[in-house]
Amino acid sequence: MKKYIAALFCVLLTFTACSNGSNGNTEQQPAETEQVQTEKAASFNDIFASIKDKTTLPLTTLKESFITSKYNIPTDELEEVIFAQAEDSATNAESIYLLRAKDATKLPDYKAKLEAYIAQKATEFNNYGLPEQAKLLSDCTVNEKNGCLYCVVSENSEEILEIIEKAL
Repeated sequence: MKKYIAALFCVLLTFTACSNGSNGNTEQQPAETEQVQTEKAASFNDIFASIKDKTTLPLTTLKESFITSKYNIPTDELEEVIFAQAEDSATNAESIYLLRAKDATKLPDYKAKLEAYIAQKATEFNNYGLPEQAKLLSDCTVNEKNGCLYCVVSENSEEILEIIEKAL
């Protein structure tokens, strides 16, 4: 009986050694896997840090509760958001809007809400006798890329938009 168990044990060892490689090496070889690197878009905080010095005035970031109430965009449905405007937003239209939705199918709704807000602000600036600020708002467009919406209202909008588009 002992010979039978010893023979069975030898057979098992042989199969185990063979299954670990053709050279009988009992060290486990790491599995070769193809690594696919996906380039992740920069975070909005990183983007904002790289563009905030390109604006003509310092910008203040808005609280999420303010964004929800003022723009009617529920921030709990957003993965990331930064809305920043000039500290004196009553007389200066300079602002930057960045949002990434959790559900990309809602982007058209968010875009329409943002465009409506911008159009309303342009009308207000015209009514207050600030046509150059109204023109900045009228000239801006809400853009979409990689599940994000972004808009820049600034005299330096081309330069800022270029930085945002490269980062997304």
